[in-house]
Amino acid sequence: PGTYYVVVEGYNGNFDINRCYTLKAEATAIAPCIVNYEPNDSFAKATDINTNTNYYAGIGSSADKDYYKFTLNSKSNVTVTLQNLPKNYDLIIYNIAQNQIGKSALGGTSNESITLNYLKPGTYYVVVEGYNGNFDINRCYTLKAETTAIAPCIENYEPNDYFAKATAINTNTNYYAGIGSSTDKDFYKFTLNSKSIVTVTLQNLPKNYDLIIYNIAQGQIGKSALGGTSNESITINYLDPGTYYVVVEGYNGNFDINRCYTLKAEATAIAPCIVNYEPNDYFAKATAINTNTNYYAGIGSSTDKDFYKFTLNSKSIVTVTLQNLPKNYDLIIYNIAQGQIGKSALGGTSNESITINYLDPGTYYVVVEGYNGNFDINRCYTLKAEATAIAPCIVNYEPND
Repeated sequence: PGTYYVVVEGYNGNFDINRCYTLKAEATAIAPCIVNYEPNDSFAKATDINTNTNYYAGIGSSADKDYYKFTLNSKSNVTVTLQNLPKNYDLIIYNIAQNQIGKSALGGTSNESITLNYLKPGTYYVVVEGYNGNFDINRCYTLKAETTAIAPCIENYEPNDYFAKATAINTNTNYYAGIGSSTDKDFYKFTLNSKSIVTVTLQNLPKNYDLIIYNIAQGQIGKSALGGTSNESITINYLDPGTYYVVVEGYNGNFDINRCYTLKAEATAIAPCIVNYEPNDYFAKATAINTNTNYYAGIGSSTDKDFYKFTLNSKSIVTVTLQNLPKNYDLIIYNIAQGQIGKSALGGTSNESITINYLDPGTYYVVVEGYNGNFDINRCYTLKAEATAIAPCIVNYEPND
């Protein structure tokens, strides 16, 4: 605003006394916001802006570009928006080295937006420019750089977003990390050196996260998806030695950049004898045993039962013993029709024993099970079926007692 002078003169003294010129001063008022923060047409002249604050300015000519810069003090998720566009403007973000790291060029007067996750602390530049020289001296845009600081634990062990980048973890150790975006997944892996019972837990959930376990071939072998912020847990018995993957992911894109989860893979090695003769958990899978021979095995879980079978070729006196019990186990004998013909359930760790006289030739089943779900993965029992054949004449005329 102010007073300006206009002078008309003949070049090199030119003049004409017969013809006149026409003079006109055209003025188009510029909206005050158009020149906000000018001059800011280069990186060196970039205007400092605060995050999470609206800024109003304009592109005032076909050559005009507006440069801004903001600084992050901690790792953050950043969204820069350019709204209320009067013409087709583009939005670009550069790092401190002036390398482009993001651009939005939707066309027309659509709002432009750029989101960058996990931006490191430092200074970043934002540039607004007219596409193909577009400008408007009467209407201004709205610029805003929104930042959300990320809790340090969120990015623990990153990048670990797929199998090849899985973070190696130790068993029986807590790990703290987070799901930092709607597409983030955290992959871990652990190795078992011996057959083990494994329980993986996911606790202190800020949002609805799911827990999945895969084998070395990347085949899913367990999943927990309870919903809400309930703790997730997967228990798998008798896992063979090898490497396994654990994946944590947000259900339907859930994430939280301020709060972290706790992950733990608990592994308890199983004594080798525990899994002797497995799987033998029902009649059809009963392990064939010889009489008068010791067998060593164990009850490895609350639902484990061990089924055995032996065959008599002649009428016999049979005594089945269950010794060296680590917990309260019971002993049962069934005939070939799977009808119970004997049981010993003394309680505690007392040896169990069943004697049956005059058993006819045929096949019989022996079952060992934990009383009320008792089991022990470190100590095994000793099972023996003793059979003494009876001379045929012994049972002549029986029963005659």
